[in-house]
Amino acid sequence: MFSQQQTSQNIDLWQLVVTREWDYIQSRQAFLNSCTDRVEMLQKALQNPRERGTALRLLFYLTLPERQHLFNDLVALASVSHSDIELCREVFFLCQKVGC
Repeated sequence: MFSQQQTSQNIDLWQLVVTREWDYIQSRQAFLNSCTDRVEMLQKALQNPRERGTALRLLFYLTLPERQHLFNDLVALASVSHSDIELCREVFFLCQKVGC
């Protein structure tokens, strides 16, 4: 009985992850398609530790001119220690590889 209860709880937890991921994908797409000033929004988010990881992940979807506009912000972030440093450096190196 206990094992069956754990299995049910594990399934519920997994379904929650799947649902939230789908919600994130849809929200991300809505932002990328409809936000009128993505650069300004992401520039502000990069300065907020709570929003920084999300902003860094969205940089992979920006156009080259948009990434170029944020390049100095990325350089500054890549040189400072914080919890998102690895993600910041990944974006920075992407910029070096494909242009920024």
